[in-house]
Amino acid sequence: MVKKVLIIGGVACGGKTAARLMRIDPEAEVTILEKGEFLSYAGCGLPYYVGGVVKEYKDLMSTPIGVIRDATFFRKVKHVDVHTSHLATRIDRKNHTVAALDVASGEEKTFPYDKLVIATGASPIRPPIPGADLPRVFTLWNMPDALAMRSAIDSGNVKRAVIIGGGLIGMEVVEALSNQGLDVSVVDLLETPLPAMMDEEFGMYLLKALKTKGVNFYGGEKVQEIVGCNGELSAVRTDKREIPADMVLMAVGVRPNTAIAKEAGLEIGNKGGILVDLHMKTS
Repeated sequence: MVKKVLIIGGVACGGKTAARLMRIDPEAEVTILEKGEFLSYAGCGLPYYVGGVVKEYKDLMSTPIGVIRDATFFRKVKHVDVHTSHLATRIDRKNHTVAALDVASGEEKTFPYDKLVIATGASPIRPPIPGADLPRVFTLWNMPDALAMRSAIDSGNVKRAVIIGGGLIGMEVVEALSNQGLDVSVVDLLETPLPAMMDEEFGMYLLKALKTKGVNFYGGEKVQEIVGCNGELSAVRTDKREIPADMVLMAVGVRPNTAIAKEAGLEIGNKGGILVDLHMKTS
């Protein structure tokens, strides 16, 4: 009997899982449901596209010989059935089906499975800061985010950027923007950057390097408001100062996308992730 494997999510984990499954069992029927338009792209390369190092966004979703990993590629080369713009909405564990919304047509479809892989990833946190909905206030987590940031920079209207958050994504974007000659400032609640990766002593060395590149780091400050004027972004206001801005990046962490798993009755950990055993099996 042919085994049906359904994968929710087709960016990083989902695409790799599908390819590996087909190598292990070429007779399996593997299907991917991806809510977005883009498949199997190099998410870690997004800051380099924003920074202009990667010239074309398609390079981030291409094989080493330049073939784009789209739905056609997965069907013809990997023998995996892919449905992009399909948002999984409900898991029926009793009947082994997943309901999904075809975003383009509005039609709800049902997909059966013998085995289900949940590869839904995470979403960036957007703190409830006044002004967070102003134009040119971004997160950088997926391809549409990167395309929007790149478009804003290419417009020629961005000279000053403020990054809220001094973690890994924030620091990568510091490099991407400062290398293009933008005036870059970082605001973080903690005194030094990359606190989850290095201690305060090493953080001080990084602060020195940022200063050498002309980057302002405002540690120990809390963002109170993203300021607009006539509906346009103008500044970021902290509890100590106001920083002029033409672009803002919110880089304050992510949350696991576990709503569909939680609604299906799967056990969720105290940090919001899906609990699994040593073989990555859920409850």
